Amino acid sequence: MLVQKLSGAVLGAFAGYVVLGVLGLVLLRANLAPATTLVRAGELARGPVLLAALGALSYAASFVLWLVVLARVPLSVAYPIAVGTTIAFSTLFAWLLLREPVSLRMLVGLVLIVAGVTLVSSGG
Repeated sequence: MLVQKLSGAVLGAFAGYVVLGVLGLVLLRANLAPATTLVRAGELARGPVLLAALGALSYAASFVLWLVVLARVPLSVAYPIAVGTTIAFSTLFAWLLLREPVSLRMLVGLVLIVAGVTLVSSGG
């Protein structure tokens, strides 16, 4: 299995990529519209502006970790795992934290994504 072949640093970079990427996406989605209005009004130190900035920084940091992963894991393995887990967790947290609707069709799709990530990460 791929997970057993990767070093702790690469697994940590993978996990950090997903966590920081999802955190960044959720913070941006939740705060970008109000932050834009506040920035136009010159109010840069307000909560939504700061949270949107934190989201952008988090997303940028996830990209740095992605480069670490990409340098050590074949693209044909790294990309499906990274994108699949990011989609699954983004959808989960959008539903839990942002109250975005999740349909049965979406849930079936997420199950298929997780199955695909499992197949890709099992190697062979």
